[in-house]
Amino acid sequence: MSSAFADSVYPVTGGAGLQTGALCLAGDLCPGTPTFSDSSGGAATGSYTFIAGAQDYVDFTLTLTSNADFVSGGTSEVLLAGSTFSATDVPVTGTARSFVADGSVNGNADVSFSPGLVVLQDTPAIAALTCSIGTKTGTCAVTLGASTGPGQLELTDGINLYDTSLTFSSTVAAVPLPSAAWLLLSGVAGVYCWRTKRAN
Repeated sequence: MSSAFADSVYPVTGGAGLQTGALCLAGDLCPGTPTFSDSSGGAATGSYTFIAGAQDYVDFTLTLTSNADFVSGGTSEVLLAGSTFSATDVPVTGTARSFVADGSVNGNADVSFSPGLVVLQDTPAIAALTCSIGTKTGTCAVTLGASTGPGQLELTDGINLYDTSLTFSSTVAAVPLPSAAWLLLSGVAGVYCWRTKRAN
């Protein structure tokens, strides 16, 4: 069902960020049997873009602004700030104010871990996506990673293979920015940062 809001951008304004996360041995159900569990979720910034048409779609980009710790006993792996998760053309049903994923698509992950898990596969499946936008604020949640099979964010420590499941929960601006305005504001912010850097 198409909406009156075409190409509406909902900027992330807060929320839990990385709400839950798990690293599971490859082949195990994930997040059901985690080897490493997220003990301190990372804050995130980004946006969700609703694209209305004969088939409605959503694009999103989420970037960690703080580290997220994954712990197993006395061992930890840290998902570093700056790690980015995104997807384009996620099919959804509903309206620009309330929509859920309706179909399978893989996203992209550009991640860094410390002390150094190596990324073997960086195309996690979008397992779930939902947004509900009220009059003053809205919430969006997305889960990346498949329990088994294709569509993974797969990592290795050189010995073990790990599959990943990550759920982000975000508060978004209730009044969407048109796509052109979002691009303009991004450009203005970029010019400001460049000029400030040159002045210093």
